Amino acid sequence: MGSSGVVVSANFVKLGHVKYRVAIKLVYFGGGSSGFPETAIRRLEREATLLRRVSNPYLVQLLSYGFSEANDVFWLVMEHLEGSSLDVIMHEPDMCFKEEHVVGLALQLLTGLDELHKLNVIHRDIKPANIVLCPDGPKIIDLGAAAVQDVRDGEVNQSLVTQGTVINIAGTHGFMAPEAYRSRQDVGPHSDIFALAVTLYYLVSRRMPFHADNELEWMFTVAGNMEEQAPWLSDVCPDVSAGFSDIIAKGLQKKIPQRYANAADMKRDLEEHLKSKCPMSQSLPSTWKVMQSPWQDVEMVDIKSGAPEFNEIVDLFYATCSPGEWRIVKIQRVQNLPQFLLYETHKRTIEARNRPHGANEKRLFHGTEKSTISKINRNAFNRSYCGKNATAYGQGVYFAVNASYSIGDTYSRPDQQGFKYMYLARVAVGEFCVGNSSMRVPLAQPGTDELLLYDTTVNRLGQPDMYVAYHDAQAYPEYLEVSHHDCPSVT
Repeated sequence: MGSSGVVVSANFVKLGHVKYRVAIKLVYFGGGSSGFPETAIRRLEREATLLRRVSNPYLVQLLSYGFSEANDVFWLVMEHLEGSSLDVIMHEPDMCFKEEHVVGLALQLLTGLDELHKLNVIHRDIKPANIVLCPDGPKIIDLGAAAVQDVRDGEVNQSLVTQGTVINIAGTHGFMAPEAYRSRQDVGPHSDIFALAVTLYYLVSRRMPFHADNELEWMFTVAGNMEEQAPWLSDVCPDVSAGFSDIIAKGLQKKIPQRYANAADMKRDLEEHLKSKCPMSQSLPSTWKVMQSPWQDVEMVDIKSGAPEFNEIVDLFYATCSPGEWRIVKIQRVQNLPQFLLYETHKRTIEARNRPHGANEKRLFHGTEKSTISKINRNAFNRSYCGKNATAYGQGVYFAVNASYSIGDTYSRPDQQGFKYMYLARVAVGEFCVGNSSMRVPLAQPGTDELLLYDTTVNRLGQPDMYVAYHDAQAYPEYLEVSHHDCPSVT
């Protein structure tokens, strides 16, 4: 017998005051009157301990866990998410996912899966119902269905997953890979890739790649004839590009050696697909140089002192920072095509809402420390490493109008040589409201559906000098500035 569970919403209360909302998953063992066996409890605790180490913006955060002997239930406390799952959104009238939106979504989900797989954890139940679209991006939920990959034979059924009612397997029919039916010992990261490919196929086409009416039919359809593959996505949806269709087809391959081995491989091909869809002369800034390698995700380009591009950034810096106190040592242009295209896509999404200000793009400053530079250059601004120094106007990533604010030690901590690091970023601030320290997302706009939120929060409405962004694709790190305080010369 397997386990089953329910999820409830609750408030975390401290000293009589509600601090924040959480989601609690209650896991019950369906093994009869004897209740949870000791081996199952140890298994659950081992997996929960590992899952607590997961810290990724695209994975729901597990906060706590435990076992109630009196109630014979294992419980897991997770962050409470504001948003709707993909399966709910798919049923909204006129909802349509375009290829470019699905590619951006897939890149974020693959980032989360890659983090999970690096911990040797397989999710085993990727599907639209387990992906929640939050204001700051998608979140993979139900980590309680995950399992450590090196599970022993005797522990297979003692995981956090809900088992099938007829065939004793883990997952959801229609999204499970063939190996989930044929040999559970072969389940691995590639199995999550199969489920994600099914999900992406469904989002674009509104059709499942395989069809069956019951559990036995699903087993024979997916795992019976290993030579029969799903219809090509571009055949089902003529508007889908051949390149994207090829990637989905590889993710849906029934035979493991022919499928993507891991999330990183599929993400790499999607990023290359983005590059091929973006003509360099039309979609990129005119100042960008040709990337040295088509496989290169990010390139840092030194801007020559005295060049118009250099002087423009210097003028913005010295508008609030005294030249007598600060010297700009180096300016680098950040050329990261996948992140730039994600930002441009998100900016167009804001523009399409027919708001008075459109995307309201601004060039703002963001101070940081040396240890986070490589993360920002590769993955842009993310709350897990960019939102730690301030919460006064919301729990997001902070950007300042004035360089003098971001260059302060609170945000731009000097390294051992005294060098300080700050980005000049493009930020689609859109519509904004005044924020406060309790905000994990902006408020809903008055007179609109609760899902239509403001795009950013600010310190004040009249000429704000601080903006807080909540979506990873809402800002792009255009330039990295390296400066030194009271430094007359640098050798």
